[in-house]
Amino acid sequence: METETPPEEGKPLEKPNADLENLNKQLFARTKKAEETAKKLETEMEVLKAKIPVNTPITMDAEEIANLSAVFDGLSQKERTRLIQETKVKGLEINSKNLAETKIDENFSLWLKSYREKVEKENAPLPSTTQSATGGKIKFKDLTPEEQKEYLQDTGYLRKWGNPVVPSRTT
Repeated sequence: METETPPEEGKPLEKPNADLENLNKQLFARTKKAEETAKKLETEMEVLKAKIPVNTPITMDAEEIANLSAVFDGLSQKERTRLIQETKVKGLEINSKNLAETKIDENFSLWLKSYREKVEKENAPLPSTTQSATGGKIKFKDLTPEEQKEYLQDTGYLRKWGNPVVPSRTT
């Protein structure tokens, strides 16, 4: 095994291997380029941050508030939320004019109609033909002929076209 002798004082060190020197130069160039890119991105980020408004209060004039009130009149909270979502989906700015356009749009009108029918159906009381206003039961014989027919049709004992349903008996 050969041992390296320490260089004498005053003598310059020998140059490192040429391949190693090239690799060092390439690494230095990449590092410098990465630093420049990072600085450029930081300045771009600062410019973009400056463009973003920070909690600027939304100011509306009385006319815009009145128009929004008119657009939302008669709508429940869920319907209002859906109207705003539909307007956003269209890529429109949220203002009274665009909301009014979306409100008369065919898609929103169909959704609104079906939603209201669903809510009405869910909230409708169950029909009861066997109770009077006092809460007591009404006898079948006390009903008018039309009420009797309607009751029998509703319960399935009489078909809509008038023929009674006869249960089949198997012997």
